[in-house]
Amino acid sequence: MTKLNPKQERFCTEFIQSGSSSEAYRKAFGVTNDNTARASSSRLLKNPAIQARLVELQAQVANEKILSAQEIQERLSAVARREVYETVTLPNGQQVQKPTSIRDAVRALELLAKINALFITRQEIELNGVMPVLIHDDF
Repeated sequence: MTKLNPKQERFCTEFIQSGSSSEAYRKAFGVTNDNTARASSSRLLKNPAIQARLVELQAQVANEKILSAQEIQERLSAVARREVYETVTLPNGQQVQKPTSIRDAVRALELLAKINALFITRQEIELNGVMPVLIHDDF
């Protein structure tokens, strides 16, 4: 990939943040004229190096929004330990902080146990009136 100059890099980050190429161009290049910003940003978006960098940044943003398995377990563990607090409004209008409920803590423990395969699910099947089939290998 071609290295971008600092203004092009700023254009890419501004574009990812705002979604507006004209606005990103104005901020990155210091242009105030709307027509210039529109035309120049359009040209810049056709640059293969800019396109490649925008794809990289979009993937990076998407990855940051997705919780990893580790993060999920850490958050569930915090709920299970009742380290997570929620704001509750009392009937008199006063707001207080209280730890997550016991029910939420138990549910978090159940989910953690499932994630770590601590539960064994057994199913018993009763077959009535079905003849067993024997398969013989004649080879």
